[in-house]
Amino acid sequence: MAGIGDSWGTREELLHPRDSHGRFRSKWKMSPSVLAAVEKVLGAYHPRFFQSDSQATQYTNNLGHKKPGRFGGGKGFARLQADFDNANQDLRDGKIDEPSTKKFVDMMDASMEETPEDLIINHVATPDAFGLTADRLPELEELTGDVIADRG
Repeated sequence: MAGIGDSWGTREELLHPRDSHGRFRSKWKMSPSVLAAVEKVLGAYHPRFFQSDSQATQYTNNLGHKKPGRFGGGKGFARLQADFDNANQDLRDGKIDEPSTKKFVDMMDASMEETPEDLIINHVATPDAFGLTADRLPELEELTGDVIADRG
């Protein structure tokens, strides 16, 4: 029996569900108690929606200003901007013990602020972000469904 992420594929698995014995099944039903639990979770989830990117930016800026002295004031913020590229490259290379990288990560962690409500955040990346040029765009299809992590 093929499992999720098996060579048969998740899409095929969902299109052709099987029972615990590996036989195809034509029907599937969720138990009422599980359905009630799912509906309870979904009913309690109220994400914040923004009308524009600028409104979302203003929201995050307002949250950030609630924590005085973030990044050690203006001097720390300038250091953060100066170290950003080098620290991200070190993180991507797995050099997390470098003193400057550790200081950068500690500064970022110290500046975190918990949001008072649920947020859905997305980020759109161009094929260039994955090193795909115009002649390599067909390879983009191979990435469909993959989780791509960036340590930076």
